[in-house]
Amino acid sequence: MNREALNRCSDKQKNQDREDRVPLVTTYHPALSSIMRVVHNLHPMLKSTEEHKKVFPEPPFIAFRCKSLKGILVLLKLYSESNGV
Repeated sequence: MNREALNRCSDKQKNQDREDRVPLVTTYHPALSSIMRVVHNLHPMLKSTEEHKKVFPEPPFIAFRCKSLKGILVLLKLYSESNGV
């Protein structure tokens, strides 16, 4: 097999893994850097009942939703003005 074929197989496998898992979508914030660790540490609690085991056989994958460019630029401008930069 050539490299392209192997990459395609790998991408299909990754997509299949994600399709089977529940997404946890949250707005990005630097303070949430440890959210993945928290989700993985608390996942055994979700497997405590049979119903939850069916819904969450694997830990959810974390998906960060970005703010709009306008929101990011406005926050940066306000932050720099308040700090005298």
